[in-house]
Amino acid sequence: MTTIDTICLPPQPRTSVTREKRNFFMSLIYWIVLCGQKRRGRLALSEMSPEQLLDIGITDREAWQEAARPFWN
Repeated sequence: MTTIDTICLPPQPRTSVTREKRNFFMSLIYWIVLCGQKRRGRLALSEMSPEQLLDIGITDREAWQEAARPFWN
């Protein structure tokens, strides 16, 4: 074993804990993005005119109920 071999240790393999943390944070980011998309869609639904709602086959009441739902639901 040379001096360089003792100084430059081989890289340690990644542990499953690191992979689990990465998966958790990726899932969290995905969930946050999904909640934002739902909220924007519900806000857009609440701003539609009765004619637009009729075009997509939704009543005013259904649109109001959907827009009133919380973003996480």
